[in-house]
Amino acid sequence: MGAEEDGVAEEGGALASAAVTPLFLVFRGPGPSWVPGAPTRAQPLWDEHAAFMDRLFEQGRVVLAGPYSDFSRNLIVFEAPDREDVERVFREDPWTRAGILGAAEVIEWTIFLDSRRPK
Repeated sequence: MGAEEDGVAEEGGALASAAVTPLFLVFRGPGPSWVPGAPTRAQPLWDEHAAFMDRLFEQGRVVLAGPYSDFSRNLIVFEAPDREDVERVFREDPWTRAGILGAAEVIEWTIFLDSRRPK
């Protein structure tokens, strides 16, 4: 594993002062109860799902979220202590429980460079 791969850089390198921040990419796709042809906000239980996601956003756990431009899937960048927590949280989504969205595909993501962080 190289220096950049394990998060360590040579003195003065780009990674030397960058904090390594683990996040999770949460990929969501339509489940068996998704209504084809209906816009996202017209899907059943939209208000309950939106309230669920708004709570996570207000807690600072959702960093970014939204659909792909073709609306085939959604991507959520999520802060959590571990993968199990992410999976537990999204099992509680009203859209997951109703089968409107399928089970979440969760991948841990380590950020080395983030232009949103103060310099």
